[in-house]
Amino acid sequence: MDARKDIDAQVLVEDDDAKLRSLGITPVLDRAWTGFSTAMIVMSSMSILTSIIASFDVALIFGGPVVAVWGWVVVSAIVMCVALNMAELSSAYTTSGGMYYWTYRLVGAKYAHFASWVAGWLNLVAQLSGNAAQTALMADLTITLVDMVAAYNGTEPPEFSKGQMYGIYVAWCLAATAANSLGDKVNIRMNEFAGIWNLVGAVVMTIVLPAEFAGVWNLVGAVVLTIVLPAMATSHQPASYVFGHFETAQAEAAGITNPVYVVCLGLLLPAWAFTGLDSAEYMAEETQKATRSQPRAILMGCVAMFVFGLGLILSLLFSMPSLEGAIDPDSPSGGYAMAQIMYDVFLQRTGSPLGGIVLFALFPLVGVYTCSMSSLTYAARILFSYGRDRLVPCADWWGSFNHRTRTPQNAVWGATGIAILLGLPMLGSSVAFESLLSLSTIALFVLYAGPATLRITCGRRLFLPGVFKLGCWAYPLGVISTLWWIFSLIVFSLPTEYPVTGDNFNSAPVTLGAVLLLASAWYWVPGIGAKKRFNGPSFDVVAFERQLLLGEAESGIGQPAKPAQQMLQQ
Repeated sequence: MDARKDIDAQVLVEDDDAKLRSLGITPVLDRAWTGFSTAMIVMSSMSILTSIIASFDVALIFGGPVVAVWGWVVVSAIVMCVALNMAELSSAYTTSGGMYYWTYRLVGAKYAHFASWVAGWLNLVAQLSGNAAQTALMADLTITLVDMVAAYNGTEPPEFSKGQMYGIYVAWCLAATAANSLGDKVNIRMNEFAGIWNLVGAVVMTIVLPAEFAGVWNLVGAVVLTIVLPAMATSHQPASYVFGHFETAQAEAAGITNPVYVVCLGLLLPAWAFTGLDSAEYMAEETQKATRSQPRAILMGCVAMFVFGLGLILSLLFSMPSLEGAIDPDSPSGGYAMAQIMYDVFLQRTGSPLGGIVLFALFPLVGVYTCSMSSLTYAARILFSYGRDRLVPCADWWGSFNHRTRTPQNAVWGATGIAILLGLPMLGSSVAFESLLSLSTIALFVLYAGPATLRITCGRRLFLPGVFKLGCWAYPLGVISTLWWIFSLIVFSLPTEYPVTGDNFNSAPVTLGAVLLLASAWYWVPGIGAKKRFNGPSFDVVAFERQLLLGEAESGIGQPAKPAQQMLQQ
């Protein structure tokens, strides 16, 4: 029986590797990730708990409950269109290059090298700064936990210096790296656990603010919180308030009075929640049955985020004692609305906030750590792929892999080192650090929908679909995706407070422009520019010819797909 399973597993590996060779890439990584494992890394990377703990207060400030609920529904529907486009592309191109590789294949031969170079660098900066943002959130929530415990004990919360905050940040960076250095068997189990914990946590909070429940993490956490919070709450907000109350007082205090403007800014909650949707792509070269597993993982992650995230949001809103108290920066949680609601609910029910503090530590805090761990997992794969394709300096080092575990350990530790360096500005100006982190969300909006735009424009005759096909739906879904990234680029570049000062300036469009300008200059600069040395994604002629002889190779960039025999004759 075991021998039969081993034979079946080997057949799957050979089929997956055949697809990779058809793209001109030699398989070197271990295919230890199952479809379920890949779906879990998507759920853990998007992380319901991380997304809502980080930005729930933004929705409450800009529009209140009505924006939090209906904004989540509307944006989820739009992002599903983006996800369907990504699913089709991931089924066709099963490489860890992700959107950088998609851009190369779809933009056409004339601009393929330049476009993929810029897309690659934009994606790398966005992913590495996003990983730094999640770790910084973890450090901030650690301090929040200390402050909540101090409030429970009736003592003054300790003051943390910038050096101490940076030390906490580095400690969490290394904790995520440690989990990624234990080999695929352990890493896969941890990512599966992380995805489930997020969902369960959301459900439990939805009920306990109805009943105490302990389950298994990101899915578990979402489930737990969805159940626990309403059950524990001594009173609940009416449905008319949760589904219909439009809050403008906080936005007006920030100098924003236009209701449309307020609503647009409130959409940052659902928009940021769906970043991480691309994480499955970067595991493609380590995933079994990748042409099917990749699109399933992306779509499952999107649906799970919508359903469980909406449940958790409703739970928090029904259980919230007051909006003003939830977002008060002088509260024990320091303005983290989700944490403060948990604190207040248990305080009102039991006379002690201890239960809320414990729940906060078990689910949101652990959920953010698992999100950071998962984002490092796929950020390292991106760095590995870019090293293999000589997109980055020290390419041979980044593109190497551990021959014992068949995992890119150099890239794992390299990504950690970069995250530690990205955190250095917090020792000086917090504005400089936040400017770098703000790039992640806005850049990923462009990168998610950009290939979908290419798919229906200049790449429409170059694209050879995989197992998952959209058919005639590719065009309307591509149009929606294109309009969404244009809308996102404009709206999330707007100021969030007036008058605009150096402390509240939204630097996202400036940092985005700087990355695009520097990447372009690096490519075109005479003499030392990348134009002379960068030839696009790695192409192994031997691997390609092997599949060509088998009749399974795909055509080159800029050419419509051709039968293998026709290509061989040419």
